[in-house]
Amino acid sequence: MNSLPIRSPRLRPPHLSRRRLLALACGAAPGFALAACGEASSETLQAPTGELVLATDWGVGPRGALLAQALDTFAATRPEIQVKVQLGNPASARSASPLTGEQAPDLTIGAPPKLRLFVNAVQLTDITAHLRVRVPDIADTHYDMPGNSTVANRRYGMPFALTQGAWVYDASQFEAAGVALPLVGFTIPQYIEAARRLTDHETSRFGTWLGADIRRWGTLVAAGAADAASLLTADERDSILHTDASRADYERMLAVTVRDRVAPSPPQLAAIGAASGIPGIGEGQQAAVAFARRAIAMLPLTGGFAGPGSELIGERFTWDFMLGPRHDVTERRWTWIDNSSHWVTGRAERRGRVEAATDLAVHLAGPDMGELLAETREFTPDHRRTAHGDRYLRTPPKSMVVVLVTSELAGLLGYGPPEWEAWQQALTRAVARHLAGDIPLERAFDDLQTAGRAALAGQPA
Repeated sequence: MNSLPIRSPRLRPPHLSRRRLLALACGAAPGFALAACGEASSETLQAPTGELVLATDWGVGPRGALLAQALDTFAATRPEIQVKVQLGNPASARSASPLTGEQAPDLTIGAPPKLRLFVNAVQLTDITAHLRVRVPDIADTHYDMPGNSTVANRRYGMPFALTQGAWVYDASQFEAAGVALPLVGFTIPQYIEAARRLTDHETSRFGTWLGADIRRWGTLVAAGAADAASLLTADERDSILHTDASRADYERMLAVTVRDRVAPSPPQLAAIGAASGIPGIGEGQQAAVAFARRAIAMLPLTGGFAGPGSELIGERFTWDFMLGPRHDVTERRWTWIDNSSHWVTGRAERRGRVEAATDLAVHLAGPDMGELLAETREFTPDHRRTAHGDRYLRTPPKSMVVVLVTSELAGLLGYGPPEWEAWQQALTRAVARHLAGDIPLERAFDDLQTAGRAALAGQPA
């Protein structure tokens, strides 16, 4: 989830730099690019009257250029407000009061897994009433992920950029293998059979890939829960991913890699990534490179692959987005959707900056910023009208509209209790062990269940 220049020379995989690779929209959390730059700073002076402090990890590099353009248009309409950019994301800090202390900003890019913690600690400002006249029906005008800016129907910020799970496929490989993609997409058994036909171990080509990240493997397992609206159960002490009913679906997902061998194991994927000459990259980036190098025929990435994907692949082969597999019993598709948002802090309320901070949050969530995002296509504009426009939906690839359909059909990834991050990390570690074959297939689900339930109960790993 990082950034590319609006226009830049086409790159082929052998010339892919580490910074360019980090621009692949493969599920990296907000702040990833800034951390790689090593330019974060959390220091700012007490703001005088008329000054608004915005904390963001979009303050440098190509994303910083986009933000600067959006701030210029805000300044043209609100010249009485001087916006100061504070580099970094205090919402990710470990300090006790990063959003109310003397050095806190008025508006900050969010860290959704910590939203409830900040609300419970009264470090954010409820702007629900302020938004009623500015954005009366956010659900109609924006893609809005519950739990990114809202708690108990109270809103603390505005979403501006969207990332969603989206499947990509190598249409040229499909054609060569005689694999037809149904208009309504594959069922999970059809997907596994197609992956078998697309796999050729002699040429080190795999039909698919499912990584350890919950946003990849979890989509196929969660689809088996017919009535679930969230990954967590109502009491937030268990998950549909590791209740007993999910055992068969989890083992089927895992078998794609460890038994059927139609997806690369973690060591195999790492070897493909190493061949790119870029060390130290995560599994999502490795998988994106493998797809660009034609080592994987279909896989779950994100809608944000549209920008760098077109640049990486060029005209070497035809690729496109596809609907993710649907469950063969429930007929459900489950994907994930996540917003980058700006939150109004408790510090803004103490300084009388709530109205100005809300205005800036609404502006950054509007069409000006949306058009800039539509040009790069590393994020989907959260502003619906802009996302539905010609600039974002341009070709290639041919089926950009599938990204928007996926956004509407997305399952609720959600962000839950304070243990959410630890739970997600515990599952990732467990699934990585299973994909590597460290634990036998028949014992893997029990291991997943134990790890997940312990994390949700707040027990140390």
